[in-house]
Amino acid sequence: MSIQDSDPPAEAKPKRESDRPSGLTAAQVESLDQRRSPATRIEELEQQVTRLTKINDALMKRVERSIDYHGNSFSLFQTAILLENQVRDRTEELNNALSNLEQSNAALTNANEEAETARTRLTDAIDSLSEGFTLFDADDRLVQSNSKFRAFYPDVEHEIVPGMTFEAFLRSILEHDALAIPKSEHETWIEQRLHQHRNPSDTVLLSLTNGRWIQVSERPTKNGTVGIYTDVTEIKKVESQRRERELEEKSIQLTATLDNLAQGVSVFDHHHQLAYWNKHFAWLTGLSPSMVREGMRFDQILGSPEVKRAFPDTDMVTDLINWLRYEGGAQPFRAEYHRRDGVVIEVRRNAIPDGGFVSTYTDVTEQRRTAKVLEEAKETLEVRVQERTAELTELNEQLTLAKAMAEEANLSKTKFLAAASHDLLQPLNAARLFVSALLDSDPSAEVNRLTERVYTALESVDGLLKALFDISKLDTGTVTPEWREFPVDILLEALASEFALLAENKGLSFRVVPSHVVIKSDMLLLRRILQNFVSNAVRYTSSGQVLLGCRRKAKSLSIEIWDTGPGIRKEHQRVVFEEFQRFVHPDSDVDTGFGLGLAIAKRSARILKHPLKLNSRAGRGSMFAVEVPYGKANGLNTMELTPALHKNYGLGNATVIFIENDLDNLEAMAALLQRWSCHVIGAHNGVEASRMMADEQVTPDLIIADYHLDDDRTGIDAISEVRRHCRAPVPGIIVTADHTSAVRLEVKDAGFELLQKPVKPAELRSLMSHLLA
Repeated sequence: MSIQDSDPPAEAKPKRESDRPSGLTAAQVESLDQRRSPATRIEELEQQVTRLTKINDALMKRVERSIDYHGNSFSLFQTAILLENQVRDRTEELNNALSNLEQSNAALTNANEEAETARTRLTDAIDSLSEGFTLFDADDRLVQSNSKFRAFYPDVEHEIVPGMTFEAFLRSILEHDALAIPKSEHETWIEQRLHQHRNPSDTVLLSLTNGRWIQVSERPTKNGTVGIYTDVTEIKKVESQRRERELEEKSIQLTATLDNLAQGVSVFDHHHQLAYWNKHFAWLTGLSPSMVREGMRFDQILGSPEVKRAFPDTDMVTDLINWLRYEGGAQPFRAEYHRRDGVVIEVRRNAIPDGGFVSTYTDVTEQRRTAKVLEEAKETLEVRVQERTAELTELNEQLTLAKAMAEEANLSKTKFLAAASHDLLQPLNAARLFVSALLDSDPSAEVNRLTERVYTALESVDGLLKALFDISKLDTGTVTPEWREFPVDILLEALASEFALLAENKGLSFRVVPSHVVIKSDMLLLRRILQNFVSNAVRYTSSGQVLLGCRRKAKSLSIEIWDTGPGIRKEHQRVVFEEFQRFVHPDSDVDTGFGLGLAIAKRSARILKHPLKLNSRAGRGSMFAVEVPYGKANGLNTMELTPALHKNYGLGNATVIFIENDLDNLEAMAALLQRWSCHVIGAHNGVEASRMMADEQVTPDLIIADYHLDDDRTGIDAISEVRRHCRAPVPGIIVTADHTSAVRLEVKDAGFELLQKPVKPAELRSLMSHLLA
């Protein structure tokens, strides 16, 4: 058998040109080979060398068998020639494979050197960072860290090596007391820190036992977690110093404020020991200022010889003990004590939350003297009236009428003073409680919250005092009308803008009938009268409509406000314009205010000499009207008249939080509110708003929020979050482009006001003025 008749087995055949993938040239195959990794190419070449070696062995064996079977010279010659050619081809292929193998080994060596160089450079770069660096893999095992990170924990630096788990690292630094965390909280802290590490979002702040503060910022990677550790000790020190300065300044201001009060103030803690007092406390109780010291018990102070000499007929200690023992301090205490020198001191005591109490001492000598003089004057007047009545019988009817009028005026003033004193004492008492709680609390964010509550309580007093002051000015004749002629439409349009949204939110139809008649009056006083009429109509009307319009008469224009409210019974109509008259059903939830609006309207109309009219039927509604004389239309300049009606009614310096996830809307609304002199805090959600409010240490007067926020949250959730943070029922407004009844009902049930987008500035300002009033 010849060599041509015995080819190698199929599995042993060398790779030929025909073995290339279909449709690829030799150059393309070589290009594909070069794209493979060096390790893959080396493995393929080794397989090829092995295959060629097997083929050579097979050929040699076949040649030897051929020689055995056909041992003639020609066959041997022919076999030698074929064998030589095949060996030459296989040898050439083997040399090529070895050459490729050498090249691949060289490429692999270069790649390893480049990788090692890159790894070294990366390690050097990480070590040169000013912050600590860590890299943990998907199994939370340490892959790499730099020297700055290890330097933060010198006691465990030798343990921080690649392969260490994150939990083992946490336990190691806790065991070596590297963190300022009580041992009882170690396990809880480890659990929380592991959760933060595996779900990184916000930064983590760590307090080390050596006084340093480390801020940790972690971010997930494709196969693990990267951490950056920054030393923020200096920043924390500056922040702490700033807060301490602010607290110290506020404490100084509060101390100065209390020292300048005309009242004496003393605060006792739950051990009944003196914690705070002002200079008037010692003077009003007859003590020498040098004798009063912090930590003295109340019986040492009030039972001292100096106090007993000043109040010889009084035992303040026994009164205080009885109040604490039998009432437990639950009810406010009030008593009057007479000093030896004739001074009358009113003492009030109220309990504070920590078990102590606060006392105020007020000199009421002049009030008691005035009351006594008035009582004596009243008795003298009655005697003189009786004598004059006996002597002048023809003037009996006039004197009787005068006496009735005097008694009616006296009764009205008495009721006025009684109601005013009650309404004044309520917010003042709240202010005292907040101040006492402030003085006994630790200096923290709680101080700011209580200070804001003191401010809110005093603002309530300020509102009532302003109303009383307005009545006083109107009664004493110090208000002088500024007469001018102007179209009544100016007032009608202003009132329509102010009350339209309030009426809409209550589901009322509010209609204003325009009129171009020119009238003569004081614009602001007339506006105040109409504001009170429209405000009462909207406030007391639960359903139906409110109508504002004008009726021409012979010599005057009647400006009328009609409503479909509960109406006023005939027996009440005569006194409805008197002070503190509020005829609302006891079960009604309507906010009736102070009952001074119509009294102010009556006095304003009396100054302007504008008659007021009232027409009402119980259960049918009411009509209030004011009659204004006509003016002349010649030479009017309405541009000069309107500025008086466009003031910041109650918006100046108001703190408003606006929550909106759209940046453009947030900036636009902030700009509008700032133009109205509001202090604006803009945020994207309730949590951010609460944090910003705490950073600025303010309590908002009003919260405005968009209904749809990020992460499926609503404006109702955001306002509720801020309310919980400041622990106060701050009024809220929801703005939304969603006009569905479901949203409207949800906002109403939450107790907030609703504005539909696009928001009209006039409607927004009107609603804000109403909520802040």
